[in-house]
Amino acid sequence: MASTASHPARVLTHEDARDTDPPFAKVTTSAITANASAMDKGFSHARLHSQPGSIANAPPPSSVWRESIALTSKRNKENIVTTASIRVPNIEKYATSVQAFAETPYLAVGCASETNNLFIVENLSPATIDPFETPENTGLKTRSAFSVPDPIFKMSFSGDRLVTAGPNSRLQLFKIDLKEIGTRGKGLEHLFDCKLNSGKLSDVKVAPPGTRVASVRIHEVEFMPCPKDALSPRFLALEGRKLFVWDITASKVVASEMVSFDQLMSASWSPHQPYGSLIAASGVDHHLSVLDARLMGMDTEKGVIWKVERAHGGRFHPSITSVKFNPFVPFWLASTGEDSIVRVWDLRYLKNPAGKVEGHYKGIQSMAWSNTHAEILVTGSTDCSVRAWCFDSSVITPIKSSKNAFVGSPSTDWGEVAESKTYATASDITEPMRSRNELSLKEATGMHDVPFCVGAKMIADVSTFSGPVISINASWSHLDTFYCLSSIGELSSVTLRPDLFKATTPHRFDSTEYPLEHCIETAVYSRDLKGAFQQVAQLSKTSLTERRTFGKNERKMIELCTAKEAIDPASWAVANRGGLSLVGTLRKVVGQWKDEGKEGGLEMVERFKKDLEEFTYYIPPRFGEFKRWYDLIPTKTRLDLEMVILRFNTLVDVSKKNWESVLKAEQMVCKGIENDPSFMEPDYLKLLIESVLPNDYLRGLSMAYNLAQSVDQCGSPQSPSRFPQLSGLVGLSLFPTVFESATWITDPSNLERRWSDGRGPKMRQIWVRGFLDDNVKLAALTRTAVDPNQKLSKQGVITSSDAIQIEYDRKRSIAIGNLLSDSKSILRMISTEIRVLKLLGQQGQNEDLAEELIRIVTGESEADTSKENGLSVRRSQGSITEGNKFAYRTTISVTTNRLYLDSLLLTKRFEEYFGLCNDFCINYQSYEFPKAILRHAEITAIPKLKSHIDNLYAKATTHVADALQLAEKATAQPTSVVGQTMTGGTKPLREGMVSVVKISVIIAQLIEMKGVLDKEGVELAARCAIALNMMLGYVCHLI
Repeated sequence: MASTASHPARVLTHEDARDTDPPFAKVTTSAITANASAMDKGFSHARLHSQPGSIANAPPPSSVWRESIALTSKRNKENIVTTASIRVPNIEKYATSVQAFAETPYLAVGCASETNNLFIVENLSPATIDPFETPENTGLKTRSAFSVPDPIFKMSFSGDRLVTAGPNSRLQLFKIDLKEIGTRGKGLEHLFDCKLNSGKLSDVKVAPPGTRVASVRIHEVEFMPCPKDALSPRFLALEGRKLFVWDITASKVVASEMVSFDQLMSASWSPHQPYGSLIAASGVDHHLSVLDARLMGMDTEKGVIWKVERAHGGRFHPSITSVKFNPFVPFWLASTGEDSIVRVWDLRYLKNPAGKVEGHYKGIQSMAWSNTHAEILVTGSTDCSVRAWCFDSSVITPIKSSKNAFVGSPSTDWGEVAESKTYATASDITEPMRSRNELSLKEATGMHDVPFCVGAKMIADVSTFSGPVISINASWSHLDTFYCLSSIGELSSVTLRPDLFKATTPHRFDSTEYPLEHCIETAVYSRDLKGAFQQVAQLSKTSLTERRTFGKNERKMIELCTAKEAIDPASWAVANRGGLSLVGTLRKVVGQWKDEGKEGGLEMVERFKKDLEEFTYYIPPRFGEFKRWYDLIPTKTRLDLEMVILRFNTLVDVSKKNWESVLKAEQMVCKGIENDPSFMEPDYLKLLIESVLPNDYLRGLSMAYNLAQSVDQCGSPQSPSRFPQLSGLVGLSLFPTVFESATWITDPSNLERRWSDGRGPKMRQIWVRGFLDDNVKLAALTRTAVDPNQKLSKQGVITSSDAIQIEYDRKRSIAIGNLLSDSKSILRMISTEIRVLKLLGQQGQNEDLAEELIRIVTGESEADTSKENGLSVRRSQGSITEGNKFAYRTTISVTTNRLYLDSLLLTKRFEEYFGLCNDFCINYQSYEFPKAILRHAEITAIPKLKSHIDNLYAKATTHVADALQLAEKATAQPTSVVGQTMTGGTKPLREGMVSVVKISVIIAQLIEMKGVLDKEGVELAARCAIALNMMLGYVCHLI
């Protein structure tokens, strides 16, 4: 049942706080009162007054023995933990629970008093500790004090909701305004209360003999985990021996189960997917149960799917006080008890724990896993201390405690004494080990049947509390910080400093041989992700300066800095469930977990050690879901690491010929160029294009254009553009270029021979593939020539043709490099190449296609190609010179130049054709391209010109015949008409003769230019000149 009410709130005054007989009348459901004075420094624990005989007047427990510990710590000059403490201003000193508010610096402290029972505290310390900076504000500060309905025994927070557990089977639900909660008296709104039962003791059955007295108090409450930014729809609650699941929308209990035969003390949801599945519960009967909430019904016993009886069983049958799932590993479950022991269970096995901590001398009341390290947890005990533990695979401890076991006082060197006759001590086991991975558990202990498990090392101890530590909560806003609360209201934030992690980092790289890798390991384990990312970027840049594709250990360092994916729930199964995973209604059977009732033994411990080593060294699974820790990293640093990973992954794709993956990374590569061009060096960009062009020429060309444009745009006066270094990428994009050797300057396919059948890009792919294969061979031969110790391949002999090709490649690179100072022209060439290739794929009349190609090359037609046929090409501004808009615009692409020449012939622009041939011969005189052009002129152009003259003569003959007929009818027709007809017939022929004369002059001048053409070129030009002279005589004869 749920109820709501509306009553005016009452603000407490200083007089109320000092009243020796404070009003403890029951507060109505919505009577939330803000204690304005709680924030004042004067309202401290020392100034509180309470009625005689109350807890407030009782002397605190003696802590004389801790003075020696404090002196020991000072003597050792350890700076591994930072603490900040306050006392919440609760008159009764009956604190019960602390709860952090998600990723904000605020937290709530609950007390079991009727009034003044909810306090809002802010952590003023910076989110991370910088050893080189002194923060302006540090410590904890009380912001508000509220009186809420019912005493508070437990709390849970999710989204913007806070639920509190009280007496009489009642819970209260509140809405928290995270923007106003830090303002005095604001940010808290009561929504409704809910009752699990009647709440009357008279309705509770009498407890059986030997069990805890029946109670209607709610001992635990926790929201069901849900995706980020979503509101949790349910929460669990414990009352008596039952576990309840409350649906907030339905406002009722939707499932309940009798889990224990005695009082339940603790329960917790699994934070892993599928959300709302597993619940761990335990209590006074020291049995540990795991339920599947999806199987729970109303008062049934079908939900329990895993159970260990007497999980903390001992001589005095201690209660289990706390259970928590590991936030990173879904099958790790920790439990603490009044036996002062922490046990870690692997849900894939039964009966025995996989890990154990035995380090307090009184019962453990609270526990919290670290939300940055899978192997670290913090415990709070009745011995008034808080300790941090790190599970270590090199530490082996017996599952059962010895009768003679002794736990030394905190912060001392008194050893862990075990019964040596029965068990080997941890030092006996670890000292002979060559490394933590070399020996198995069997080999290390020499015992095959003795039950051992993994132990932990105490890495921090805080013993400044005067009362039992009864609640611990990990902060989601401050790195490696835990909020610890004692029963008398002492609140401390305990932060594990980076110095602690530097001393405990599990290194795999030696600091002398691999100093940078060693530093990265330390930074990652300290969760100094900013420093780690910067050092990985430095490692990658170092490999670039050394002209290496990858750094020696770059892959390992990237893996170290990359958070693992969450463990798939379909990859494991709870023991005793027939290997059924938690996914779906028809659960998948996980083969290796098929065996029913698999008990934990050596196999479990070995697996736990292996998992522990992996999750300790690397960033643990699911860490990437905690965005808060990544938000602490500067954007530039995160982008740098993303670029390092992108560069590494794309190079791996290139090596594996996954060209489609390379294409998908195009946008990110362009972004990387804009972010930091030094990561995306020209050779790397060329490799990307080399992987794509032989497989999808058009998309590869589009990618080349976008990469080149990004490089051009990222230049600045302070950091010049690296565009002039793109000779390899440009030469490959426009291949074959006019600077190629004779091998690639083949005779062109005539435009009229089905040039528009769509085979153009495919032919280019074949050419590029052959060109790249030859380059690989020549590169190997070049290395052999430089280094004779290099092993030769079967064909590894440098022939004269190979030497010529190597020299041509050198000249080619120099020639292209000389053009790269004009980036706009180069980008225009690649853009023109893309548009020409698209034109080749169209269907149409050759004459129409030729006209369109001329418009593309001359710039007469500048259609927007930003997105056409699914290809994204970003056009740069000002890529076309206005004054030269309709003239031929230079390109070094042989394909485009030949097609343009063919188009000129097809459209009968012979003078332009030969004029352009002349320019090619002069501009590229030291290359093979001019000779190919002259051969084309001799074989194709001159015959076409003669055919054109013949057509003109035929037309002229027709006109002359018409004129003669008109002359015979002179009496009927004027003389002027006859003359016009005669003139019109001979004019085209005269114009043809003029064209032949001009073309002959062009060829004659070309022949006369010394040094322009070699012997073969002169012979070709001479044959063209002879053919033109014969044609000129033929035209004169016709006229």
